[in-house]
Amino acid sequence: MLYLLLSVIIVGGMFSSPFPVAYGVQEAYIGIGLMIFSFNSLRFLLRGIGTGSMLIYFSFIWLVCIPTLMAIVNQNTISNYVRDIVPLMYIFLPLILLPYIERKAGHRHVIMIGTAMYIAGVAISWRYILAQNTPISEFGHAYQIVDFTLAYDPLVSFVSIVGISLALTLLMSRRKYKLLLASSIAIVSLTSLIPPIGVVQRVPLVMISLSLILYVFIKGKDRPVLYFYSTVLMVFVLFGYWDVLSGAVLQMIEKTSVHGINGKVYELLRIIEVMSGSVGNLLFGIGWGGVYYNEVLNGDVRFTHSIITFILLKTGVLGFMIFFVYIIWFMDKLIKTSVFCYKYKKEWLPVCFYMYTVLLISLFQPIYKTLSFGLSMMFILFIFHAFNVNKKHSKKVSILNKGSQNA
Repeated sequence: MLYLLLSVIIVGGMFSSPFPVAYGVQEAYIGIGLMIFSFNSLRFLLRGIGTGSMLIYFSFIWLVCIPTLMAIVNQNTISNYVRDIVPLMYIFLPLILLPYIERKAGHRHVIMIGTAMYIAGVAISWRYILAQNTPISEFGHAYQIVDFTLAYDPLVSFVSIVGISLALTLLMSRRKYKLLLASSIAIVSLTSLIPPIGVVQRVPLVMISLSLILYVFIKGKDRPVLYFYSTVLMVFVLFGYWDVLSGAVLQMIEKTSVHGINGKVYELLRIIEVMSGSVGNLLFGIGWGGVYYNEVLNGDVRFTHSIITFILLKTGVLGFMIFFVYIIWFMDKLIKTSVFCYKYKKEWLPVCFYMYTVLLISLFQPIYKTLSFGLSMMFILFIFHAFNVNKKHSKKVSILNKGSQNA
């Protein structure tokens, strides 16, 4: 089953698109692979294996069934329904695969899944770069829009944050093969900065920079030599790609001054207007596959730029509150994993920083509709269970409680 999951990740990165216009063989393979995983997890769930709260499973069932009924009532088209329900499955991928993760998660799984995600991210980055048929020196000076959706895939940020952090960590080793490996990873990972520069993604570029700075600061307190290596790498990047980076900064400033937040405030107001149109829309949403008129895009659309407004529009206020329960459940795992990594495994902190980056981006861009979004959330669950974060956290708390009682 692990190799099936790895193949789904790599096939998605090498051949699929974050937002496929039409479903082809590669999407069929990904869908079948995830269905096999889902049926396997359901089998164990029905046998009582799985510690996920029933409230979380109830939230998933509600968000599948009630908006589907609203879709039938509003006569939403089948094609639009499928294009909405598939992203919901991606978002709930950690819960769908939870029984498998709880039974099988181990250090080997984490390493192999992380490697597959890195390979997929590199493939996506290079597919975008090669599609432009433009010298890299031209990036940062004009929008590169050929196959531009590839640049929005979350795994591009994974390569930047996790890959560059890993390269810096390996540089501290005295073994020659690790130094060679670190240099290779650094060069490959730096190219993943080109796609967000090509489409002037402001939030990802800022969050990638902040994540790397924060990791160097935290890890450098234990290994001060990291400050030196990170400075050398930064000087190399600035001198080697100054023209591209300076152009990208100017484009970001221009985009902000001209477009602001790209009509997202209007989008929110329009969604509130649609929901207030009837009690049904307010409480239960317009259903999966429902569309609304977006004046900025000048047409009927079924997506929104933010995961918050998307869930609010499709599932209503009740659905959004139920979805928020799931988010709290996941954030509890993410925060505990972050604290654990900060204390015991700082080299894994970049993965947590990456997840925070993805969640923040999903508030402004529709990356929540991608397979990579669900895979990223799933990866956090694998780390959480592979390192027994919850058990070690509980053990730590019990020791502290005993100490306070004895005092």
